Amino acid sequence: VAIKRILTTDKASKEEVKVAGRNLLGVAQTMSTLNHPNIVTVYDVGVDAKGGFVVMELLDGETLFDTIGRGVLTREDFLEMALQTLEALIAAHAMNIIHRDLKPTNVMVIWQPSGRFLTKVLDFGLAKLSKTPTVQTLNQDGTVMGSILFMAPEQFERRKLDARTDLYSMGCVYYHSLCGQYPYDGNT
Repeated sequence: VAIKRILTTDKASKEEVKVAGRNLLGVAQTMSTLNHPNIVTVYDVGVDAKGGFVVMELLDGETLFDTIGRGVLTREDFLEMALQTLEALIAAHAMNIIHRDLKPTNVMVIWQPSGRFLTKVLDFGLAKLSKTPTVQTLNQDGTVMGSILFMAPEQFERRKLDARTDLYSMGCVYYHSLCGQYPYDGNT
């Protein structure tokens, strides 16, 4: 298994750790009910004296970012990756979970002995459980949380987010997978 700590007392105040732990528990408990081959499996969640933690399956693979670093995906590999990641999003969205931080480093590629691969969407750390659109989460200093190279415009504009936000971000991931470049690389 892999154990991920979200926020610990050596990095934040006890109150910040407590709030982060509460937020984590809601999403992680929902994530633990998701049983999908293209989403990392969450086995347990909890809060201890150091803060919140998630126990999940240990994946023996590499990030999609690392895979793309060796060369863009072929048409066949891209189509397989796109189908698998869209299946993961469909499953998450059916449970009213919006990931909100999709990027190549949050997709694992696990190579099978047959030469085929399995993708797993992971790191639902910014995920939001909501049946209705919600506003993007901000840091304490008021800045938007997420990965700017893959964020949907509504995240920057602090408008309400829904499943379409994830689809936009995944589209940016797909672009990067095929071109080896980011869809937008301007200064503004």
